[in-house]
Amino acid sequence: MDITIKEITINGTLPFTPSAEQAIYIEQKHDEGINAFIIENHEQIKKTFHSYCIDFCYLPLRSLEKNEEIYIYHNPAWSKKPEGSIQVTTKEFAYTLFNGDIPSELVPSIIIYQKEKSTPNNSCFLSVELSRSLFEKKYGLFGRLFNHFTKKKRIDHFEKIARIISTRIEKPKRGNDVLYSEVNWYDNEYWAYMKEHHELFAEIDLKIHQLQERGVDSLILKKILCKIVDKNRTISRLVITKDLKIILPDYQDMEIRMEPINKALFLLFLKHEEGIRLKELGNHRNELESLYTQLSHDDRVKRKESLDKLLDPTNNSVNEKISRIRQAFIAKFEEDLASNYFVTGERGEAKRITLNRDLVSWM
Repeated sequence: MDITIKEITINGTLPFTPSAEQAIYIEQKHDEGINAFIIENHEQIKKTFHSYCIDFCYLPLRSLEKNEEIYIYHNPAWSKKPEGSIQVTTKEFAYTLFNGDIPSELVPSIIIYQKEKSTPNNSCFLSVELSRSLFEKKYGLFGRLFNHFTKKKRIDHFEKIARIISTRIEKPKRGNDVLYSEVNWYDNEYWAYMKEHHELFAEIDLKIHQLQERGVDSLILKKILCKIVDKNRTISRLVITKDLKIILPDYQDMEIRMEPINKALFLLFLKHEEGIRLKELGNHRNELESLYTQLSHDDRVKRKESLDKLLDPTNNSVNEKISRIRQAFIAKFEEDLASNYFVTGERGEAKRITLNRDLVSWM
């Protein structure tokens, strides 16, 4: 059976971050036969795509799952998910994807993001059309027998589509001890390198990758949050304990962990609400050194080397540390909330933490 393959280019910015390993079922009008088959055979179809290192995403079921980890990521003030069922339909997704102008010729298809062909202003998707006639249900005794014997052909149809997609996308590296999950493959060589050199960095990077690559899931959760809690989301208080732990008490006493040099820099900016120009950071060396000494177990020589590197205007170390501070927060919850806590500022201007200091307590 012939399969039609197309490329779809969508202009403008998408309302979610697509995953390059996530194949999504999409349609303009509800096709009863295809939807019924996917629902009845969802696990088998997912396994078929997983065998090609692709995550099959059927939105009506995906939105019902509402993974709690991601739910809390979008609203860390909530201790549990709200009750009730909120679904995202395939048509709603198509409406969002095409900015309200769904092409009339859009037929039931499986699409996957083409990262290497996309730009900041244009998003490219590979689209593989499903054969609608293959999924038409027949009724009566003959129809039931036909549907039974056609099931294998229908599963094979999905298998063929998965195989086609797998040959048309850029595959990430696969490590021997890294298992495929629903959200991503992770570069095992990179993970091993990061874990060997900076274990905390590696954990943060992995967490960010896992959470932010769940593009469609983020869209689902944002839809839920907009309906229920988005306008009332809480900016947590921030508490610095006596031993300089960073605690967000309104987010279930969440602790933000950082390496000592990064935390010392974060605390310095937290103390200076007015902000600090990076070129003037050296003026605060004594204060930064005091904080770093309280946090680090390194000897004096190693601490001095780290501080010299951080304060060297010819070195990019300070920008790397500011990036790590940002990552420590967005590893825990989404960026529009996290931006209240990490260091921001335009090039050449004073960098600062924008959080209202009325929300900050030093114990």
